[in-house]
Order: sequence, then structure tokens, then C-alpha cells
Amino acid sequence: MARIPYAATPQYEELRRESCFPEDTVPSNAFRMLGHAPAIGSSVLRLMYTILGEADLDFGLRELAILRVSQRYQAWYAWAQHVAIARAIGVDDEQIAALERGEFMNEIFSHRERIVLAFTDEIIDNLRVSDQTFAQARKEFSPRELVELLLTIGSFRMISGLLTTLDIELDEPRELSCWKWPTRLHKNMLQHGLC
Repeated sequence: MARIPYAATPQYEELRRESCFPEDTVPSNAFRMLGHAPAIGSSVLRLMYTILGEADLDFGLRELAILRVSQRYQAWYAWAQHVAIARAIGVDDEQIAALERGEFMNEIFSHRERIVLAFTDEIIDNLRVSDQTFAQARKEFSPRELVELLLTIGSFRMISGLLTTLDIELDEPRELSCWKWPTRLHKNMLQHGLC
């Protein structure tokens, strides 16, 4: 049970309107909790929407970073939501299982994926990436991708804190509906035959 009640429908509707989400957006427990702070909550949702769909960072790499943050912070609500997204864009079940166990330094992850996961761990552990890890990341990623990775990690650390501190309950599983995804993510899902 959540530590505070979810926002009432009028608060949720204000959040949804301010976030520019469609009227038929299903009110998830996370959205309903953000409804207590509609101005900030709607800004958070717009940021998440942008991270999920408008970043240049490869969608699979982004989802691996989000899953790693969720696993490390035991944010099982975010984990469940993003396992579904990761699968929908083609992240391998073996990789998801390895992340769930806290393992990522093996051959099922590519060199770039291991760099992203090490980068994520160092941010979580130290709030700073070592010179060695940064040098490896700099060889593989553009400045834009590095900044997007940092913003993704930071944003999901914030969301993980909200989800775990308030004990937000898992929603009933829903089928991912492709037409509601941000444009670039939707195109990626179409290219992989996932929609």
C-alpha cells in the first residue's frame, strides 16, 4: 500500500492536461501520485517522454541504463514498466535476467552496453564517473549521447526515489500500444517489427 493516498481524479486530470498527454492516457499509479504536484509532476512527465522518445542515445542502451538504475535502487515499479519497454524494442530476455541478478560484465552484453552499464553504476556509486570509464565512453559516444545518458540516469534516480519512498504499487500489466509512443521510439519499434 502506498504511504500516502494517490491524488484524486481532478488532480490527476490537471497533471495530464499540463503534461500534454492525450485525454485517453491511462492513469497509472505513478501518474496518480505525481498528481499531488501537477506543475512539477507534469514537467517530470514531459522530461520522461522526451527521454523515452526524442533522445539520440540508442533506445536499447537507454533502456539498459534505466533497468540498471531501477535494479540498483530496487524500484520494482520502474523495473516492471521498463522490462516491458525493453522487450518491446528488442532487448534480449537473457540480458534482462542478467541485469535482474546484478550481472553485466559478461559476453551477453556488447562492449558499448558494458560501458553504459559501468557508467551507470559509477554514477550511482560515486556521483561521478572515473577518468578511465569516461575515456571509454568518450570513444564510443558523442557529447550529445553522453549528456543524454547522464540525464537519463539522473532522471531515473529521481523517479526511483519517488517510487520506492512512497511505495507506489505496481499497476496491472497493460499491452504496449505503439501509437502512443513518442515519434522516434515508435519509428524504432516499427523498424524492428515490434508494432
